[in-house]
Formats: sequence, C-alpha cells, structure tokens
Amino acid sequence: MPIRIVIVIGGPPNSGKSTFAVSLAYALQDQGIDAETEDLDPWSPTVDLVRGKISKSERDQLKKEKITAEHAIKAKRILKSASRKHQVVVADAPGLISDELRKIFTGTATHGVIVCREDMQDEVGRWTEFFGELKIELVAIVTSKIKGDEDVASDGLIKAVIVQLERKPRDSPAIRRFAVLLRAKLGI
Repeated sequence: MPIRIVIVIGGPPNSGKSTFAVSLAYALQDQGIDAETEDLDPWSPTVDLVRGKISKSERDQLKKEKITAEHAIKAKRILKSASRKHQVVVADAPGLISDELRKIFTGTATHGVIVCREDMQDEVGRWTEFFGELKIELVAIVTSKIKGDEDVASDGLIKAVIVQLERKPRDSPAIRRFAVLLRAKLGI
C-alpha cells in the first residue's frame, strides 16, 4: 500500500493558505505525485475560488457565519475520503484555531505547514503549538509577502518566503523547490 500523507496548510486568515495549497498540489503533480487539494473550510470555500471554479461574489454568498460540529464532521469525512484516493492530500485549513478544527485534524492529518503573512509572525507560535498538541509533525513554515524575493531552504524544517499568494495558482521556482524539498523530507 502506498504511503498516505495528509498535509495541513494552517495559519491565520488572509495569509495565502488556499493559494499555497493549490499551488503546492500542482507542483507535486508536475513531479509525478498523486496529490490533491481539499478545502476544509466549508465556511469560506477559497480553494474553488483559487482554481477559478467560482467567483468572489459566489464565494461570498457561500460564506457562513458560524462553524458548527456538523461542518467539522463533514470536513473530516472529506479529508478521510481524499486520503484513501490520493497519495498526498494538501488540506487547506480554516484560518482560526478552534475545537472544530481539532476535531477535523485529530487522527487524520499527518504533517503541518504554516503559511503566515510577514506582518503576523506572532501567529506562527500559536500554530506550532496547535500542531504539537495534535501530534502533527510541522514540516515547513512559509512567510507570505506581497512583494520581494522568494527563498526556500531546509535545515530539517523547510523555511520559505513566497510572494504574491493572491488567490490564483502560482508556478514559481520557489514553489517547485519547496515541493522537491517536501518530497525529500517525507520520502515521496
């Protein structure tokens, strides 16, 4: 049986998590990996917006005010189903840590990546602690910037600076390099 990996992309709202998740899955696919992105934020379906399947106004109409236990159960089912179908699932998490999020990831997520805007770096500690509580191995921290130079390096933990994560898939040398380093780290 092939290795099944579920990578949670977590971090604060409006950091580029959805764009990064879709872009990473595409980069892994380009490298021959059976990877898929799943949107675990039914309260704000941004993955379909990034993929161009819905418009911003359609997304805004689908947004929900309150996250319920039923939403968490549905999201966990989506994640489990995807992990049975694909070698790697890149799961786009909602931007706020909550009990519902704990329910979704407990027993399903294997690895975590934090995507955080450069002006919200204090959130990295909260997400690191959250992944630690759930025994999700933190494999990377991505700082998203509006402009500047991109960079990717690994000293055990992959660290990257990615620019322009603005709700459309990105194909950049940095994202492709990130995918290569991630594959090496996870043995895929």
